[in-house]
Formats: sequence, C-alpha cells, structure tokens
Amino acid sequence: MNGGMPFISKKSVHIQVGQLVPDIREKLGNDIIPTSTSLCYLDIELDPSLKWDTHNGKVVGKAYHALGLLKPGLKFAPVKTISLAFKTIVLPILEYATEVRSPYHVSLQ
Repeated sequence: MNGGMPFISKKSVHIQVGQLVPDIREKLGNDIIPTSTSLCYLDIELDPSLKWDTHNGKVVGKAYHALGLLKPGLKFAPVKTISLAFKTIVLPILEYATEVRSPYHVSLQ
C-alpha cells in the first residue's frame, strides 16, 4: 500500500448475510478470507440472520458476571454505595449499543 494501513487477510473474517450459498470464497490477493457463522465487531455480536439473540445473551451474561463480582463486597454497604456501584459497573454493560438490543420482537420484551 502507498502510505496507508495494510490489509491483513489473516485477521479478517467473511460473514454472509441472507441466503447461504455453498462454497463461496472471498479472496484478497492469493489469500482466502475465512468464512464464519458469526462476527464480533466493536463488541457487538452479528449473525447471518441479523437477529440479536446471541448478542443479547452475551450482554446479559457479562452483566450478571459483573453483578456477581460486586455482590460479596457490597453485602453490608449502604444503599447509596450499592446504587453507585451498579450505575458505574453493571449499567454501562447493559446500555452499550442499546440501539441494537432494543426489543423490536415480542420475544425480546
């Protein structure tokens, strides 16, 4: 490349959205870009059906994990401290990319 950042095909993944076509191969130069069934980009999990079930599960799991780490240390803390810890540590996990996770399906409500 002329002064730009080089494209590294080994760090790239191809994901096909929509109807699956067997044996589709994306190439960059002589390198074949591997195909994946899902893709994580900016901590947002994408899948070919463009449904957010996988992403929602991942986010809820992270929030529960953070909450589980907080609970023992805040067992006897005042309510104000517990609220501050929740708003500082757990809530940002749940609020990140909420536009993606908004419940547009009845099953997600």
